[in-house]
Amino acid sequence: MLNLAILKKTIYESRWLFLCCAAILFVFCLVHVTVTSQISMGQFETLLDNVPSYFEDLFPVEFKKLMTYQARIALTYEEPLLYLIMTLWCVTRSSDVVSGELGRGTMEMTLSQPVTRLQVLMTPVFVTVCGVILLSLIAWAGTSTGIAINEIDRPPPNSSFQIPFTSIKIPKGVKPEDMETIPLRQLVDLTAFLPAVANFCALGIFLTGVCTLLSSLDRYRWRTIGIFMGFYVLQMLAEILGNAFPSFRWSHYLTFFRAYEPIKFVSEAVQDKSLAWAWFMRDASGNILDIGPMGGDFILIGLGVLGIVSAAVIFSQRDLPAPI
Repeated sequence: MLNLAILKKTIYESRWLFLCCAAILFVFCLVHVTVTSQISMGQFETLLDNVPSYFEDLFPVEFKKLMTYQARIALTYEEPLLYLIMTLWCVTRSSDVVSGELGRGTMEMTLSQPVTRLQVLMTPVFVTVCGVILLSLIAWAGTSTGIAINEIDRPPPNSSFQIPFTSIKIPKGVKPEDMETIPLRQLVDLTAFLPAVANFCALGIFLTGVCTLLSSLDRYRWRTIGIFMGFYVLQMLAEILGNAFPSFRWSHYLTFFRAYEPIKFVSEAVQDKSLAWAWFMRDASGNILDIGPMGGDFILIGLGVLGIVSAAVIFSQRDLPAPI
């Protein structure tokens, strides 16, 4: 299914894009953890208390579920920059598979060699998917490095007293020199972010499948990218409308962002580690409340694979225009 010559060519052409995306992801994830470690939990809670309540509806989870360092660090995978980098890699490489070659007039030359159409399509897709997996792991490496090298300052255990017969705690005044310095790695488990990393990888596979399918249908790369970005923007608008307005709640269930909820998956696992790789989120009675990490990954990867398979069928059967 793979052709060695096309494999070498694809890796050579994509090397600089991959290295740039990898460097940005690693540095961004590391910096995000560093910034998180500099803001104490009390400061963060005060910040959220001052945010208008209607903004909570636009957020993936309730604010109270962000009151752990694990959940706050997992916010990294909801940052628009991570979407942008993964989308940039997937769109740039996937759009070039068919429509890019046709637009440059090189497809006819490629197919004149002893290769099959399936090899011409699947070899670049293989490289793109491998890049998606590596970029996801590099993002996790950046997060892990940030956790390993950063420390946090927090009040000592006796810095507050509890009012008798109540759960109310009143903080005492703590001098800066009395604060405890604790390595962040003692409070956060590195493996806790693997569900978010897997979800990020599944998103990349989905984007690869969609863009490869569009590329197999067209002959101009610019049009393939334009159609894909139109689809992407519409999905984002549907997600925002679904979260912001109850009357548009149905639109939220029509977007692929419905299956991409890394912060939700990580924050739920803080309370129950069995939910880290669950197919569904359930209540105490066992009733299904929502899809779990495995369910979201299955949807994204399944749709991505469906797009790739559909692209292979279309490209194998379609008539190719002569180069102009």
